[in-house]
Amino acid sequence: MSDVVIPRINSSMFREYINKNVRIVGQVLSNQGDSVILKTSDQGNVKVSINHYGNAYNSRFVEVIGQITGEDSITETAEAIGLGDNFDMESFEKLINYQRKFPEIF
Repeated sequence: MSDVVIPRINSSMFREYINKNVRIVGQVLSNQGDSVILKTSDQGNVKVSINHYGNAYNSRFVEVIGQITGEDSITETAEAIGLGDNFDMESFEKLINYQRKFPEIF
């Protein structure tokens, strides 16, 4: 059995992952019910199409697992994970950069 690795990315990396599954973390800027706008760790805005309705988007910060559908859009493939109202986006951005620099340890 092989482990499936779903990379964590920021908005600047969306073009590299079109039609692939990824994880993004962001701050909820707006919630329209069937879609959400998130500000990612690199300060980009992305639109999330919601397929799994839960309470995660009541949180200020969330992690979304989904498929990239455009340069600034993602569709959920699993229920989002609420990260609470205090999340260090600056440190998360550093993690993204380390992941790119040292992929063998992630």
